[in-house]
Amino acid sequence: MKLYHLLFLLFWVIKNPALCAQCPTGNVSLSSQTAINNFAITYPTCTTINGSLSVSGTTVINLDGLSALTTINGSFTLGSCANLTDINGINNITTINGFLTINNLDAIVDFDGFSALQSIQSSLNIRNQNDMTTISGFDNLNDLSSLELSGNQMLTIITSNWDLGALDGTLTLNNNDALPNLNGLTSITSIAGPVNVTNNPLLNNFTGLQNLTTVGSDFNITNNDNLVNMNGLTGLTNIGGNLSVGNNDGITNFLGISNLNNIQGDFIVFNSPLLTDFSGLTNLVTVGGHVQIYNNNNLINFHGLNVLTTIGGHLYINNNVDLASMDGFNALLSIGNDLVISTNSSLTSLSALSNLISMGGTLTIGSNNVLTSLSGLDNISPNTITMLVIGGNTLLSECSILSVCSYLDLPINNVNISANATGCATEIEVENICNGLLPIEIADFKINLNDDKPTLHWTTMDGSIEKIVIERSGEIIDFATIGMVSFDPNKSQYLFVDNAPLLGLNIYRLALHDFDGQVTFSEWKNIMIAPKYSIVITPNPTKDIIYINSSEGDLDIEVFNNKLQTIIKTKISKTNGNLDLSALCEGVYYIRIFNNKQYTTKKIVKT
Repeated sequence: MKLYHLLFLLFWVIKNPALCAQCPTGNVSLSSQTAINNFAITYPTCTTINGSLSVSGTTVINLDGLSALTTINGSFTLGSCANLTDINGINNITTINGFLTINNLDAIVDFDGFSALQSIQSSLNIRNQNDMTTISGFDNLNDLSSLELSGNQMLTIITSNWDLGALDGTLTLNNNDALPNLNGLTSITSIAGPVNVTNNPLLNNFTGLQNLTTVGSDFNITNNDNLVNMNGLTGLTNIGGNLSVGNNDGITNFLGISNLNNIQGDFIVFNSPLLTDFSGLTNLVTVGGHVQIYNNNNLINFHGLNVLTTIGGHLYINNNVDLASMDGFNALLSIGNDLVISTNSSLTSLSALSNLISMGGTLTIGSNNVLTSLSGLDNISPNTITMLVIGGNTLLSECSILSVCSYLDLPINNVNISANATGCATEIEVENICNGLLPIEIADFKINLNDDKPTLHWTTMDGSIEKIVIERSGEIIDFATIGMVSFDPNKSQYLFVDNAPLLGLNIYRLALHDFDGQVTFSEWKNIMIAPKYSIVITPNPTKDIIYINSSEGDLDIEVFNNKLQTIIKTKISKTNGNLDLSALCEGVYYIRIFNNKQYTTKKIVKT
């Protein structure tokens, strides 16, 4: 009898092989309530899905048949369950090693069923929850790579108490029609991949992202009609890719992003009809890629970009109909590629670009209808211009500035000058005016370093003047006379040694004085002098106290503003290098540090 029972049990197990396995192998797809119920019967002790799990179907009303699950080694897709009203059946799942996608659960009002979930190794995607107003639940989630909230038409509040820290992937917020802010995301400190914030028509600020410090890739902010500024991004200091801001009909400035100091990719601002300036970007020093600013009809100037010194790619300013000047680009020293300023119908002045000394491509000034002068572009080194295009500026009559004249004088150049006013109508016309302005020709102006002393060499040709004055500036453009040589008509080769150069950047130019008192300047040349002692200033930016750490002894300190007005003059000792700046207004300042008849200048930002 016992043998009979044993044989019967063996036969029944063979006929029901599922009972031999605790869990199914591979991916699992459950498309009905019956399938979910049968899963619990077939795999009553199954805790782990070794593949991915997909649950869908209009007959699904609960997930109780999945209550034993704790781990999904693949991804979990839960969607298109119009009649699902209860997800508490999955409240034991703690780990998903792929992505979690939730979409089109029309009757679900919260995600409390995910209360045990701690880790999603890939992305959490919440899509098309059309009637959900609040995202709650996920309170124990502390490990997540990416987050996407898209197409949630009624979503207004994010209340989940996530502890996310650094996201290794992306943040995507798209097509959430009622979302006003990003409260609930305060735990995010960095995002390694792209951030996309697009088509959220009621989003008016970034409150909730105030602890975000870095974005490792692109940051795209587009088509958010109610966005006024960048409030909420106060912690952001670095963007590893592009910052693209466009088609935001309500944005007026960049207030709220004041600590951003570096954009490694492109900075693109377009189609923002209420944008008036760039206030808020007061610490942006470097853009590694291109700067493109176009089709912003209410833009007046570039105030807010006052400390931007370097653009690695081209600078493209196009079709900003109310733009009156380039004010805001006053600190810009170099552009790595083209400079294109075109079709700005109200632009009258380029003078704010007077500190620009180098570029690496085509200089194009085109179809700026009320621009009369190129003054402001004088100091661009002609050797850094690869092509010159000046055309269609109907009132432009003054083109014979130093940089243009010097470029036209190069043995090899590429020039197109046409359809401007008299004085700048053709290349020949500009050349003739230039020839009348240049008293002599300076050729082969160069600098080399001998025993830490800059040595200037140049050759004069064709003309006669009274004297040649050598002028020098540091990083803050403020030229001062450091020497003079008399002009000798029988001599063509000249040399001048700067015996007391500045520490850091030294910029030189030659001032050519003719007998009528007229002065013409040469192109600029620069060289770096490394200090023999170290100076470190921390913190920078600062709110009040800075600490000046020097390997030398006592130092003389002078603090001045961008108008070169001295604000503080004092001494500090090697043992007490503190300097209190709390009384200063927010902005950019410069500290000149004197030591043994030499000095170096450091830029600091007061916040």
